[in-house]
Amino acid sequence: MFKANKGPHYARELHNARLRGLAFWHTDATPQGPAERGTGPQPAADTSASVAPSSGTAASDAFHTLLRKFSKHNPQSSLTARIAIIEYDLQRQMTDFLHAQGFHDASHANDGPGHVVLPPAMDAQAASASKVQELVTELQSLARTTKGGTYDATACVTLSALGLFLLDRDEEVTQLITHTQLLQMDPVTGASGQEHHVALAMMGAAVYGMAQERSGTDLEAALSAYNYAIRLHERVRGSASTKEATRTMPFVDEMERWVETALYRWVLLTWQLRGTQAGLGALRVYKAHEARWPSWFRMTQRQVLHSLHAEQPHQQQSAVPRSTAVSATTSQDMVGTRTTSTRRPHGAMPSHSAPVSWSAEYAKLKASASQLVRASSSFPHVNESNAQAERLAEQLVESWRRDSAHDAQGADDVVQLLYGFTHVTFRSPTILRLLVHMLVAAEAYAEAGALVPKYRTLIETTWEASGRPAQRDTSGVRALDGPVEYIDTLLLGTMVHLRYLHRPKEALDLTNVLQALVQEAQEAVPSDVAARVWRVGAEVRASLVPTVMPTERATYLSDAQQALEKAVALDDQAAESFFALGYVHALARHVDAAMEAVRRAIELEPAWIEAWHLLVLLITAQKDFAGARRLAAEALSRIEADEEADKIPAGEAPRPPAPVRTQLVSLDYPPTPFERAYTYMRLLMTHNTLIELTEGVPSALEDQRDLFTAYQVHVAPLATVPTTSSSDMATRAPEFVQPSAAELAASPAEARIAFRARFATRLLQSLWLQSAASFRRGDDLVQARSAIAEAEQLDTRFADVWVQLALWCRASGPPVESAITCLYKALACETDHVAASVHLARVLLDASETLPLRASHAASLASVASAPESADALMELALVDAQGPVGLASAEARARASASRSLGSADMPLSLPDVVPAFQWRTDATLSTAGLAEGLLRTATLGHGWDVPEAWHTLAQLAQRTGRPQNVQRRTLLEALRLEASRPVRAWHEAQRLGLPPEAACGSAL
Repeated sequence: MFKANKGPHYARELHNARLRGLAFWHTDATPQGPAERGTGPQPAADTSASVAPSSGTAASDAFHTLLRKFSKHNPQSSLTARIAIIEYDLQRQMTDFLHAQGFHDASHANDGPGHVVLPPAMDAQAASASKVQELVTELQSLARTTKGGTYDATACVTLSALGLFLLDRDEEVTQLITHTQLLQMDPVTGASGQEHHVALAMMGAAVYGMAQERSGTDLEAALSAYNYAIRLHERVRGSASTKEATRTMPFVDEMERWVETALYRWVLLTWQLRGTQAGLGALRVYKAHEARWPSWFRMTQRQVLHSLHAEQPHQQQSAVPRSTAVSATTSQDMVGTRTTSTRRPHGAMPSHSAPVSWSAEYAKLKASASQLVRASSSFPHVNESNAQAERLAEQLVESWRRDSAHDAQGADDVVQLLYGFTHVTFRSPTILRLLVHMLVAAEAYAEAGALVPKYRTLIETTWEASGRPAQRDTSGVRALDGPVEYIDTLLLGTMVHLRYLHRPKEALDLTNVLQALVQEAQEAVPSDVAARVWRVGAEVRASLVPTVMPTERATYLSDAQQALEKAVALDDQAAESFFALGYVHALARHVDAAMEAVRRAIELEPAWIEAWHLLVLLITAQKDFAGARRLAAEALSRIEADEEADKIPAGEAPRPPAPVRTQLVSLDYPPTPFERAYTYMRLLMTHNTLIELTEGVPSALEDQRDLFTAYQVHVAPLATVPTTSSSDMATRAPEFVQPSAAELAASPAEARIAFRARFATRLLQSLWLQSAASFRRGDDLVQARSAIAEAEQLDTRFADVWVQLALWCRASGPPVESAITCLYKALACETDHVAASVHLARVLLDASETLPLRASHAASLASVASAPESADALMELALVDAQGPVGLASAEARARASASRSLGSADMPLSLPDVVPAFQWRTDATLSTAGLAEGLLRTATLGHGWDVPEAWHTLAQLAQRTGRPQNVQRRTLLEALRLEASRPVRAWHEAQRLGLPPEAACGSAL
């Protein structure tokens, strides 16, 4: 009976087993077919990566079973069998050692040109070193019996070199490879099908190159060795197409592992020795090989090279030093930006749109980030590095900023990826810092504010444990931010709390911490960063001026002014510092000094709407309304010209956000398109007020048509709620922060919608109310009533609606109870509303009126007068009917249910019903209306009405009516006169980007 010769069969099986490598034999995997392609065992332990050794013995038994069958049917190949056993044992020793040392792919996360991690060397006294030395000695002995250039001879040389490299004997490695002329041999010719022979030669070349790198004696020789390994791979597998290569290679084997090692080190070494352009050429070769590798293979090394590639456009754009960045402002910042300041807090902006190739790279970067998040299912261990994710996250954020799709919607994608990174990193300040910045970019301000304390706590506890670095430290397993990154993030958090969340006390806490740090670590904080700290601290103190006690107010203003003078001295190119200094001078009524500072801000940022608006208000404070109107018109003309220049003509490609005339590149946080449109509209409203003052009501009403048109053109498109369904939003909800607090948005997109809708609604209501006031002053009460109704339809909880309705009631003749009802509702909506308090006090002091008040009303007002900081009691007691006090929820419900449309009169041609009072009025002769009015006025002048002349004037009238001493009357009247002499036509905060909440504005109502 014929028996097949099994020798060649088991020879091929042993060759294939050795080609697959230790990774195959140390997993429970079996040889894979096409269906399992790409999901095979993880990379083998080699000199660039390791995996945990298998705890079972089944794989080892399978290998030895195959080896016995090979020896039985190939008795003439005993030398080959012995070398295979040594190869197996050597790789097993290496795998266990590298795993014990914690050396794996993630160890390469901080690699770069000139600093590439090499595997650790064995301690000569360790048991593993003794075992490796025994194997090397045996290989050297066996090599004498082999013929040069044969399969077995190559195996003896390369495995001996690998063992010597593990033992840290680099000189012997280079001598052995050089003496045997391994790098001159050709393992391909005459070795058909012997791919493992080629893999051994590639391994020897890679080990030789790493030995040269570690010794530093001949880096050019290392480069040549890597190139030799790459060429061998190209000859064997490079000629096949990608699909063909994939069909013949269902899993990663030794040839692919060693060519990746050679390619990776070749790219970085080329970058170091030959420069960027040569490095980019080498990187293209690396990328050409990636198509044949599974997604999990050498993920860290591939991300290092991807990030290095992605950094190049950024480095080219920021090649000009910051000190000279703006000498090249016209050419680098472009075609149109009108900034003259040399300050660039975020570095030089790109002068042209990102090329298509770069957009593709940005897309690949996002795909790589997604892949990293999906591939890692758990946090890294305490001794494992975060560097891969941190570096990729930083590159992702920088790429988003440089890419032409730099907008809030694009930021959403980055936010989601950063949330994913929090699941694959451990205690990473870098990821938290980037999340704060990108959430702000996505306009999810509440969520960004919630993360700032977490970042602060993490940094401070880490600094306390390991010391505060002078600058950002990336040498550890996780990067640690230095003072500059810490300050920058907390300043951003301060801005969020102050400008968007209206929490000045939290902002003050952050600035106090930062000012102490700046004074303590002066040498580690650049002067421009210190200037920002002093400026922001002053802005916070200025915002607190209305809320502090009168004895503290002067101190706050003085401290803010001194801090801003220090900021200007440290950085005289910061337009924001000059603007803030002008604003503080305006609060203190130092009009001339304020104008000088604001003019300097406009010189540095000619396209800054807020600075123009503040200057207009300062001129109105000098009572030069005609001059203020001319300046406002000039500012609006320039703003509109800038907007027109930035429009993209039909047929042209979109421009990036940087090279435009409206880009304020010197500001810490340039306004978003929505914020710029919002401030533009507020300047238009001030201009309309000046038209009424100079030309009269008819001209102002005619101009208001343009205001509503401008709102529809500039604001409405940016505040439109998208058609995304709530279920779609839920799928995009962040997973890292899931607090129960209602103020945190479900997603960045939802936060952006809510924020814009709130301010857009308030702005449109203000437009209607300004129109209503003009109609009322022009004695057209019908149109005034209609305008008020339009404002109320948008939101009944806006206090200014009820104040304007109260003024309409006083002018149109309904009973006084109607006006009082409206003013009560205004105070229920906003307990410290100055206009409502002053007008209610005026009504109470009107001796011609018989006021039907109740004792509960007096208790409500007294609670405000006696406890100005706890005025929430008014919300609970203000809306009172015959049944007595009601709860907060019921009060709000009543305020909404009692619509202003019910406050018409029968003789008005609006077809509205008669007045239906919200209260059941009755006269209580025991109540003192003067006492109630005094409580309202003193509360107002202690708080937000501290600089409102009407409040002080009414207080003077009260003092006269109640027979107070003349010095008391004189003091309050002089204060009213002083404030009126330098009063702007609108409140100072109207010139800020968003300033105080719109509902706190009271100037137009008074």
